[in-house]
Amino acid sequence: MNRLSCFFILFAFASAAQISRPVRIDSIPAFFENGKWQVQNSDAVVKLIKKYERSTEVSIQLIAYTDTVGTADYNKALADLRLKSAEKLLSASAITATEKVSFGELESAAGLSSSRRVDILVYIREEQQQIVASQPELREVELNKISILAIEFENGTDNLRDYSYKEIDKVFFVLLDHPDYNIELHGHVCCGPGTPLSLARAIRVKTILIRKGISGDRIETFGHGNTQPLNADKTEAEQKVNRRVEVLYKKGDSEVEIEEE
Repeated sequence: MNRLSCFFILFAFASAAQISRPVRIDSIPAFFENGKWQVQNSDAVVKLIKKYERSTEVSIQLIAYTDTVGTADYNKALADLRLKSAEKLLSASAITATEKVSFGELESAAGLSSSRRVDILVYIREEQQQIVASQPELREVELNKISILAIEFENGTDNLRDYSYKEIDKVFFVLLDHPDYNIELHGHVCCGPGTPLSLARAIRVKTILIRKGISGDRIETFGHGNTQPLNADKTEAEQKVNRRVEVLYKKGDSEVEIEEE
């Protein structure tokens, strides 16, 4: 074997090693009633699949099964219908299946009902696996209730401290997963009137969310100065608590009254 041939063989091996192999990171079952093709647990499936909207590297494989009741031809046609039903659920999350398999009859030791399903298999490129794992976990939020964001600003400014951005990421992902949610951001300061600064801090959070892709129409901002302290506002510890930005999640154009003290 000449040197040129050796070179091309080594190059081929090196190139193959660099090709990302898909890694399966999840398996989400969509279940069906006997003889039906409407997904029984559609809400749960949509909720589980939506978290993978964050990565453009995700690929989806759908495998449709039936039980062994009925003829093979009937079950194959039923599996095809279940496959289409699962595809519709994916479209609600802006995710497209890259591979679809209508398997048909499946004998399962767990019983007939466990065979009436479509497996939604989630794959990701190997190097992207850590990125998805490191993204902030989505939190459940209560609508129409004020909560305090775990963020801080440099003294007397609207400049965020570095560790505050993860908290804003959580707000971003909630809004991303719930396009029907809007938010109100309420800025507060300590030690004096400070209405312009309190508003500027709320606007700073809004600006970051807009840069991430959230429409500004979904975000209202308010500056309350020091009109709504949570304590006597005398010690440094109390003042730190009063320097805050609050978020309120609400649906659509619903209005919620925030009482001024």
